[in-house]
Amino acid sequence: MAHADRSEEFVRAIREIVEYYADRTKRSTAASEALIMSRVLRVPQPVLTAICSAIHEQPDIPPSARLEAAEALWDLGYRETRKIGICLVRGLEAEQLLPVLEQWSAVCDDRQVLRWMAEEGLKQWWDAAGVGLWRTLRSWMAADGQHLRHLVLLALLIRVDRSTDDADLPKIFRLLRGAVENVRGDSYTTLVDLVQALARRSRQETARYLIDEMKRGTPGIGRMVRSCLKEFPADLRTQIEMAL
Repeated sequence: MAHADRSEEFVRAIREIVEYYADRTKRSTAASEALIMSRVLRVPQPVLTAICSAIHEQPDIPPSARLEAAEALWDLGYRETRKIGICLVRGLEAEQLLPVLEQWSAVCDDRQVLRWMAEEGLKQWWDAAGVGLWRTLRSWMAADGQHLRHLVLLALLIRVDRSTDDADLPKIFRLLRGAVENVRGDSYTTLVDLVQALARRSRQETARYLIDEMKRGTPGIGRMVRSCLKEFPADLRTQIEMAL
C-alpha cells in the first residue's frame, strides 16, 4: 500500500482495495446497484482493520498529508472510505482534529460511521483526557446539530462501557442534564443505551439523575425513564416510579 504522505497515490490505492473487496461481495447486478445507492461496499472488517493498522504504523505522516488524504476519502462518500479517513485524522493534534470531526459529523447520518468517529477518531483524545475534552463535549452537546450531539452520546457510551474510571461519571451526568429534550431518532436510542449503561455502572447515581430530571420537568424524561427501569433493583425502581 502506498505511503500515506503521498496523498493522491494513497487515496487511489485505498479506492482500488475497497472496490476490489466490494466486487467480491456482490452477488448480482441488482445487489451491486443497491450497495452503490446505500454508499456501503460491505468490505470485510478485517480488511479495514488491516488498513487502519498500517496507517497507525506510519506516525511520521505530515499533518497536511493526513488531512488532505482523509478529506479525499471522506468525500468519496462510502462508509468504508470514511472509516479509513477517520483513522488518518486520529493522528492529528486536537486543534486540527476536533474541527474536522465537527464538520464531518454535521453531514453524517450513518450511525456506524459516527460510532467509528467516536471510537477511533477520539481515541487518543480520550487517552489524554483533560479539561479541554469536557469543554468541547459540552460545546458540542449545546450545538444545534443533531448529528454532532449524537457523536457526543456515542463517545460517552463507549467511555462508560470500556472505562473503569468512575471519576468520569459526575461529568457525564452533568453533560446529560436536559439532554432527552434535545434528541430524537438514533440520538435518542443512543441516549437510552447510555443511561442504561450508566445504571449498570452506578445504579444509585443514575437513579438520582433520573429523579432530578423528573423534578425539573424535563420534556420526554418519562418515556426514557420507563425504558431504563429494567436496569434497577426493585427498591430503586420503586423510588423512580414514585417520581414519575
